Amino acid sequence: MKINLMRNNISFRLNLSRVSTVSVILLFSAVSFIPISCTEKSLQSAVNFASPYSTLLEGKIEEGRVLAPAGASGEILKAQIKSQLKFATGQLATDYSGIEHDSIVSGFNATPIGIDAPSGLSIYRYKASFSVAMESGLWEKNDTKALTLILPLRTDADGLAKFWDTYGKKCVAKKIGVNGIQPDTEATKETFWYFYRVNDCVLSETPATAAEFDGVYRTLAKLKSSDANTVQKSPEYGRIWDDGRFVATVVITYVGDILGSEGGTQAFVGYLKRFVSAFGSPIHSSNLSESWQEIVTKPSFHPEQHLTFAGPLGNVELNLFLINTVSSPLIVESSLPQNFEKSLAESVKNSDFVSYNGHSGFGQSSLLFAEKLKNSLSPGKYTVVQLNGCNTWVYAGDALMKKSMEINNQQKNNLDLILNILPSPIHAIESNSDMLMAMTSGFPTYEEILNAGDKSMRPVVVYENDNEWKSVVP
Repeated sequence: MKINLMRNNISFRLNLSRVSTVSVILLFSAVSFIPISCTEKSLQSAVNFASPYSTLLEGKIEEGRVLAPAGASGEILKAQIKSQLKFATGQLATDYSGIEHDSIVSGFNATPIGIDAPSGLSIYRYKASFSVAMESGLWEKNDTKALTLILPLRTDADGLAKFWDTYGKKCVAKKIGVNGIQPDTEATKETFWYFYRVNDCVLSETPATAAEFDGVYRTLAKLKSSDANTVQKSPEYGRIWDDGRFVATVVITYVGDILGSEGGTQAFVGYLKRFVSAFGSPIHSSNLSESWQEIVTKPSFHPEQHLTFAGPLGNVELNLFLINTVSSPLIVESSLPQNFEKSLAESVKNSDFVSYNGHSGFGQSSLLFAEKLKNSLSPGKYTVVQLNGCNTWVYAGDALMKKSMEINNQQKNNLDLILNILPSPIHAIESNSDMLMAMTSGFPTYEEILNAGDKSMRPVVVYENDNEWKSVVP
């Protein structure tokens, strides 16, 4: 295993002792010992989790440390601790695991315990809880049910800049380039938490003097399996097929060059070809003057498609979009960019399945799509939403569910989300069409649906715990 799993608490205490007594000078008389607490918890982490690949865990830190200004408010401390624990995203990625950002510091309690002499900042001891999705096999092998997180102690702007300057060259993810294996050039001071790989470098534990303190903090996170893990849940097929059709809206964005061709365009063509292979030529098309073969020959000229296929259970209506970016959507070589959001809203309001496929932008793009989407949800309409980008489970939060509850008298049974724990490769856009086709061709469970697509990004379903579908044909 590549995660540094602790084999006993004694080893941890020795490491913690060396960091605390050698690297930090405590001046107890200079601080106030008033605890600061927060009990927020996201809807996503508070409900459920279904995946054939991963297990949802509850993580708890009992002896956390972070540097912050004396008298820092609860909001400042929450932000500092969240910035610190975000580095676990990079550390856990090596072992096919992730940490949900909205769950970080839920129920946290922080107390000032001293002063860090080099920086003049207060040292806060904290307790915090968070949600972790761990590779199921790794969790089963984790004898101690704990892991050591290796994190920056100081997470204000100056502290993160120093941490980047010290470790940014040697502790980032590697990728294969024209010059061999090199550090990922996308890593910056602002994105270091994402590309952070502690097993690719050596972080010193015992500097000679406090002035040489390397800014690294180690803490033990205790883990236990969450009660929110579910199995054998299915989409609400009775509600999906109650009108005799399955409506799907799929948005694919440009994702960059792959083998000399734009990856999003390839996925757009591949998505359509897979549907034709499974169901035959569409029985209705929004481009009646062109055959589907002509559409896939020049996809940039036909970037918005509304197609109807004859599926085994009923008609399958596919609304397929190809855009450049979700932040300022332009349908390339088309006169339709100003109409995209209107057309998307019209498509979504009747959709049983909605899928975004593209870059997450470290959460910004996938969250922006979710923001556009939430105002198109229809009251009483059950919808499965897929955010197929890198690490979308890490970023998704609960905005979509809150909107769904708002328009449905606080009911939570009108939305399921399919998210990714790990980065999603470009080829997964096309192959994930198999998830949609599995849903339109039978009544598979969510485990079976996720197994039909690409598993490299470790997909997971949330909010499905209240689904009532049983194996009865509607």
